[in-house]
Amino acid sequence: MPPMWATRVTRALRFGLLALAAGTAAQALSQPAAAPTGERGPPRIGVLFLDAQAPSGQTSRQWMVEGLKLQGLEEGRDYVLDARSADNQTARLPAVAEALAASRPALMYGGGNLVVKALVETTGNVPIVGTGGVGLAARRPDGRATGMTVLQTNLNAKRLELLAELCPRGATLLHIGEPESRADMLPRMEQASRERGLKPLSAAVRTPADVDAAIALALRERACGVNILESSFLLGLHAHILQRAREARLPTMGQWPEMAAQGAVLAYGPSRQSMVHQVMVIVARVLRGEKPADIPIETPLRFDLVINLRVARAIGLALPAPLLARADEVIE
Repeated sequence: MPPMWATRVTRALRFGLLALAAGTAAQALSQPAAAPTGERGPPRIGVLFLDAQAPSGQTSRQWMVEGLKLQGLEEGRDYVLDARSADNQTARLPAVAEALAASRPALMYGGGNLVVKALVETTGNVPIVGTGGVGLAARRPDGRATGMTVLQTNLNAKRLELLAELCPRGATLLHIGEPESRADMLPRMEQASRERGLKPLSAAVRTPADVDAAIALALRERACGVNILESSFLLGLHAHILQRAREARLPTMGQWPEMAAQGAVLAYGPSRQSMVHQVMVIVARVLRGEKPADIPIETPLRFDLVINLRVARAIGLALPAPLLARADEVIE
């Protein structure tokens, strides 16, 4: 029988090893998964941008870094961002997404319907986290994708409801979208406009010249307003659309609250910055080893109506008092 002191040492050593193992496990859960076998350094997040050099792309990257930092992850130490761009050419998105998947990132991330669609349709088993929603739910069974849906259909209907408060029955309303939205989004908005007693006009734009032509059409048809539909492609055209609409004295509806500060009379939806921060929580979970199939697709946490009263006054528009009362923020 071993002496009493030996028993105490053995018991203490056992407890110490158990505590060390528990601490190591907890630390492992808080750290991102290791890079793929044969690679050194922190795991890479493959990011697909429609246009990485545009202000919207650079801002989104900044928000990603901020969001991951809130989750305790530092760029360069815990992950590396490998951002690829389609140079604002939607036709290039699938090829760039394929190349991104072939580079063996720990996961792929993209924002916007067109970008998410390209990621979802890439081959391989790379996990995908996206914001936009197109195809995410359909990809759930194979465990590859999760992320956030922006509730596009419901929000478009709500924006139309708000903008219609500025239009008399029978008035013409212009909807501006991207060419790809001709098959789905624009026809839905046309039908919804008719159901509200409005005459719809639709314009699918790619360039500033397309925007100029759309606003000229709205003026000829004496439109009561301009509804700018949700699109990652249109982000780079927002400033031009808002400027031309303001010059034409046409009130605009934007899909992000931030657009009111840029010159939209009305803007309704989730904050883009808050959305990116929220979805980075999911990115951090996947980096730390959770499977996308085990993480539910989320929706934005908050939706705000922002009204730019200063722009409304500048174009000679009197806003209904009930609409002003419903605003979460009024810019004066």
